[in-house]
Amino acid sequence: MPERDDLDNEHSVYAAYLRGERLLHPGLLLLLARHPMHGYELIQSLNQLSFTSEECDPATVYRNLRRMEEDGLVHSEWQAGESGPARRVYYLTANGEHLLEMMAANAQRRREQLEAFLRLFTVIHSAGSIPAENLRKEAEGEKSESQKEALHILHAGALRGPLKECARVFQEAHPGTVLTLQAAGSRECARRLRRGEQADVIALADPAVFTELLEPEIVSRCFVFATDRIVLAFEEYSRGRDSLTEHNWMDILLMNQVTYARSDENLDPCGYRTLMVWQLAEDFYHRPGLYDRLCARCPRERIAPKSIDLVELLIQGRVDYVFVYSSVAAQFGLQHLTLPREIDLSSPAFAQRYNAATVTVEGRQPGETVTLRGAPIEFAIGIHRQTRHPGPAQAFLDFVHGRAGQAILESYGLIPC
Repeated sequence: MPERDDLDNEHSVYAAYLRGERLLHPGLLLLLARHPMHGYELIQSLNQLSFTSEECDPATVYRNLRRMEEDGLVHSEWQAGESGPARRVYYLTANGEHLLEMMAANAQRRREQLEAFLRLFTVIHSAGSIPAENLRKEAEGEKSESQKEALHILHAGALRGPLKECARVFQEAHPGTVLTLQAAGSRECARRLRRGEQADVIALADPAVFTELLEPEIVSRCFVFATDRIVLAFEEYSRGRDSLTEHNWMDILLMNQVTYARSDENLDPCGYRTLMVWQLAEDFYHRPGLYDRLCARCPRERIAPKSIDLVELLIQGRVDYVFVYSSVAAQFGLQHLTLPREIDLSSPAFAQRYNAATVTVEGRQPGETVTLRGAPIEFAIGIHRQTRHPGPAQAFLDFVHGRAGQAILESYGLIPC
């Protein structure tokens, strides 16, 4: 086993991993010590380990694998399967094996410390002593978790990162409120609310969804708080990336072997906005039939429920390109191509041009449809009419629209407004 001096070496690449409290890195190293695995297999295996407390986020796993590869703990190779695309297979390096041994030594020491703590706790608890923290809370009148107001936020998947950070900062300033967040495609969010699902605050990727499906029965009014644009995101392995430009991206996508994905227009605004971008591109580039060709090359299995799901497809190497919001690309550090403003739905100056694009989607009732027209991208937020916590809900909206909230939105690639 490594010596204590190794563990305390702050200049070692191992130090940051040893200081971490999560078991993601030890879990990855432990699994790779058994045998090489590709990313999807690692994620499945991590979720089956008894020492993980929650389901692993695929994007987090892949990001950490890349960091570990940069630090020399693992290395990867592309491996072609019998069918489907090639997948990146990860192997444990000698440095990774050494770090795993150090982690095991660290865990052993923590185990001994925890066992000593539990033995002492058993003695004190058996004697009927009241924990000091409980006495402090009673003396200061601090609210227990059950006494705090629970504010539930239902939001578009593309807003997961910025709203999670907004919720964290807001909760620090409002310790009497506990925030919970749940993500889905914006149109799916609206349908859940219409089916009776409860939420206090609703944040969606298109104010038109509020107008069409939620106002005035469920939400009195909504407020636009940010704008964005559609971009074409890719990774280092993406075929054709080296020659990709704003003038030839459609030719790259239509090349043999190149694959791309989008989100579902019936569930997610990014889905119908992508279709609008394709329509606008047909006219802008003077390419008759381009829209139909792009649609034909993107089959149902490459249409995701929401835009955030496209990131997983891209990072896993299951597709070469995805159409996402610029903010989503920024949140996950994705390389991306910025499209011309005439087609990317970003600029009010081209609102009339955008309006020429139309997409038909499912309406309020089963069997109904509604035709949507292109417009500059906007994100909106509103309060449920039946919220049980109107004060905290309004305070959260004020926070999002305030200076601190707008700084967070901007840091995640959104354009506050």
